[in-house]
Amino acid sequence: MGMVTRGGKRGRLDVAEPTLASLFGIEDNGQPFDPGAQTRELLALLVRRLFFLVLVLSVLIVPASLLRLPVVGWHPSLLADVAGLVVSLLLLLFHRRLRPEFVGAGLLVTLLGVACVKLVFQGLASIATPSIMAGTALCAIFFSLPMAVAFLGAGLLLLAGIGLGVVNGAIEIVPPPETYLRAGWFWVANGAGLALLGAVLVLVISALRHRWQRALAESESRAREARMRQKLHQLIEHSIDDALFVQDNQLRIVYVSPSAEKLIGYTPEELLQMTMDRLMAPESLERALRSYAEQRARADDPAVVIPLMEYEYVRKDGSRFIGELRVRWLRGRDGKIVGCAGVLRDVTERRRAQQERRALEERLRQAEKMEAVGQLAGGIAHDFNNYLGSILGAADCLRLDAPEGSQSKILAELIVGAAQRAAELIRKLMVFSRRQEPRRMPLSARRLVEEAVALLRTDLPPEVAVRVEAEADLWIEGEEGFLASAILNLCVNARDAIGNKGEIGLSLRRVKLAREEVFAGGVALAPGSYAQIGVADNGEGMSEETQRKLFTPFFTTKQPGKGTGLGLAAVFGVVGAHGGGIRVESRPGAGSRFEVLLPEIPAPADAAAAVVTEKLRVTALRIILVDDNPGVRQATRSMLELLGHSVVDFATASQAIAAVGFGGESPDLVMMDVAMPDQSGIDAAVEIHRRAPTVRVLLVSGRPLSPEDARRAPANVIGFLSKPYSLAELERALARPSDGPAASGASATCPGTSRE
Repeated sequence: MGMVTRGGKRGRLDVAEPTLASLFGIEDNGQPFDPGAQTRELLALLVRRLFFLVLVLSVLIVPASLLRLPVVGWHPSLLADVAGLVVSLLLLLFHRRLRPEFVGAGLLVTLLGVACVKLVFQGLASIATPSIMAGTALCAIFFSLPMAVAFLGAGLLLLAGIGLGVVNGAIEIVPPPETYLRAGWFWVANGAGLALLGAVLVLVISALRHRWQRALAESESRAREARMRQKLHQLIEHSIDDALFVQDNQLRIVYVSPSAEKLIGYTPEELLQMTMDRLMAPESLERALRSYAEQRARADDPAVVIPLMEYEYVRKDGSRFIGELRVRWLRGRDGKIVGCAGVLRDVTERRRAQQERRALEERLRQAEKMEAVGQLAGGIAHDFNNYLGSILGAADCLRLDAPEGSQSKILAELIVGAAQRAAELIRKLMVFSRRQEPRRMPLSARRLVEEAVALLRTDLPPEVAVRVEAEADLWIEGEEGFLASAILNLCVNARDAIGNKGEIGLSLRRVKLAREEVFAGGVALAPGSYAQIGVADNGEGMSEETQRKLFTPFFTTKQPGKGTGLGLAAVFGVVGAHGGGIRVESRPGAGSRFEVLLPEIPAPADAAAAVVTEKLRVTALRIILVDDNPGVRQATRSMLELLGHSVVDFATASQAIAAVGFGGESPDLVMMDVAMPDQSGIDAAVEIHRRAPTVRVLLVSGRPLSPEDARRAPANVIGFLSKPYSLAELERALARPSDGPAASGASATCPGTSRE
C-alpha cells in the first residue's frame, strides 16, 4: 500500500483501521470484513429453514405409518411412530426458542429410535431406511460431514446386525413382510417418502448453492472495495506534497507517508526511529511542547478543535522551512487517546508572499503618510519660512548691534535660537516627506560615527559610558549634513532612553545581504554590500506596539514638551532618501538597538588627500533684492547692508527686470525669491540673462528647489539659499564658489570676491 508502519509492540496503536465509509462520513461499526463469518451466518440460516422442512416432513411421514393400522393391525412397534410424531410436533413448535444443536440432536435421536424399532419388528420393508437416510443428511447439515459418516455407519451396522438375526432365526418379523409387499399403499407410502426425501435434498442443495453464490458475490464486492481503498490510499500518499503521520502518546512516529521524504529529507524508515520534536527548530520546540500540553489537557472535550499551528522545522540537510501543522486526536476502541494523526505542509513560500504583501501594504501606508505630511509641510513651509526669515534676520542684526552682555543681546540670541529650532523642525518635516532630496557625494561612514560620538560626549553625564566598535573605514554616498543629523538623532534617542546612567554603543561594520530583505516601514533592500551603523542602549526597551509606531510623525513616548515626535521620523526619511533601511531590535527591559544600513561604495581615489580650503574675501556688491514679503525683504536688506553691500529692493520680479534693463550701471547680483506673485524667479532669471548676461542671480525660497526648476535655471543662476537663513549663512552664500542652482543652502562666487 505504500504505507510504512512501525512494527513490534512499541509501534502499534489500538486504533480501528480507517475505511471508505469513515472517509466519507458514513457510519461504520469498525469490524474487519470476514467472508467466513458471513458464510457461517448464511449456513445457520439454512439450517433453521431445513429444521422446519424436516420437521414438517416428519409430521407427514409418521402419520403415514399409522395409516397402516387397518392392514397390519395393532403392534407395539407402532408406539415408535407415535413417539416420533410427538417429538416432531414438539420440536416444530419450540425450535425457534432452542439452540440449533439441541433441535438437531433431538431429531436425530428420534429418527434413529424409530429406525431401530422398525427394523426389529418390521424388517427392511419399513420406513427404517428412509429414516437413516434422512438422519444422515440432517447430521451433515446440522453438524459436520464426519459425524454424518459416523451416523450412516452406525445405521449400516444396525441393518447388518438385524439382518443376521433374521437369517439365524433370532429375530422374528411380525407380521410377515409379505403383508407389506402385497399392500398397494406400501409402494405409494414408501415411494412418496423417498420422493419427499429427494425433493428435500434437491431443495437443500439448490438453496445452499444459491446462498453460497450470493456470499461469494458479496465477498468479491468487499474485496473490490478493499482493493479500491488500497489504491486510493496509495494515490493519496504519492500524489500530495504534504506529509501524513501518526504518532503515539510519547510523540514517537508510528506511521509516515512516503511524501514526507520529499518534504523533510529523511526516509520513512529513518523517521520511524525518530520523534516529531527532533524535526523542530529549537526556537519552535518549546512553543510546540507547551501547545501540545495545553491541547492534551482539553482533549476530553469533543467540542474543542485543535487549531492550525505553524512551527519552523529543520530538514536533513540543515535547511529550514515553515510548516503548517494540522492535528487530530486518535482514540482506541475504549475511547481513550492513544496518539494523534497529523498533516504537515510547507507554507514557507506562502508566508514569504504574505510578508511581501504586508511589506508592500506598509510601504503604501508609509507613502500615504509621507504624502500627507509632505502636503502639510509643502503648504506651510514657504509662508512659515518667510516668517522665520524675518524673525531670524532681524534678530541677527539686533544681536550684532547690541553691546556684549547687554539684555538686548541676550534676548536677541534667544530669538535667534528659537527661530533656528523652528526652521529645523520644518526641515525635518521636509526631509521625512522626501520633499527635499540630498546631494550625493562620497562620505566616510567612520568619520560620521566619530563626529557623532564627539558631539554626544559633550552632553553626557559621567555615569554614561560610550563604546565604539568600528571596522575598516567604509564609504557611502549622500549628503553629510543629513546623515550626520540622522546618526546624532539616534544617539540622542539612546541617551534619553538610559537616563543618567548606562551604556551607549556605536558600531560600524560591513554586511552583505544575500537576498532581498524587508526593514522597518516595509522598506525592501536589494542584495548587496551595505555599511551598517548601529546605535544600542541598555535602557528600558520598547514594546512591539511602540515599535510599530516608532517612525510615525509626531509619535513620541516622551513627556509633553520633551520631544516633537519628528526625530526618528526624520531619521527614517533621511535613510530612505539615501537608499537605505533601518532595523530595530528591542524588548521591554532589554534595551534597544537601531541598525542603519546604507549602500556601500568603493573608496574614492583621493580619499586620503587633504582638502585645501580657500579663504574668500568679499568686497562690497551692488545687489538687487526681490521678495514679495515685506518682513523678509526688510530683514534681508538689513543683513546685506550690515555686511557692507549696497542694496535696492523690489516687491515684484517685473520691477527687478525693469531695473536691470533700465540702463546705466548694472548690479553685480540679483537676490530673488523663487515664488513671486507676478512670475516665478526662474522665469525672471531667464529674462535677466537675456537682457544682461553678466548679472548673476542667487535664488532664495522657503521650499526646496524642484528638479524641473533646477533644469530650467539659466547659466547666470549661481546658487540656491534656503529660508530661513542667518547672517552667517548669508555671508557664506555670497562668498562660496558656484555650486549651481541645485545646491542646497549654498550660493556662488559673486563679482567682487577674491581669493587670499
